[in-house]
Amino acid sequence: MFGTGHGLTRISDEELRTLLRAAYHGKLRYPLRRSELLAQGLGELADRAEALLGLDERGLRTVVACVLAEREAAGRRTGGRARSPEPSPGAKP
Repeated sequence: MFGTGHGLTRISDEELRTLLRAAYHGKLRYPLRRSELLAQGLGELADRAEALLGLDERGLRTVVACVLAEREAAGRRTGGRARSPEPSPGAKP
């Protein structure tokens, strides 16, 4: 399920927020599949979201919200913003 072992470290905060918005607006079908991300125009993300594939809506929302909260907390602990990868050039805001 985790493929290359990167988890969600290669996904930017903005990409995670975009995915979370899509989930909250009911734009995704579950369990989450790569083909669903591609269908929603999230192709760049689909290549790096192995850790999220197979999750239901509740699981997706929970994991993404926790990752964002942890990154924010890490940023506060280090006196700045936690390092998040830059969005892919084709990523939608």
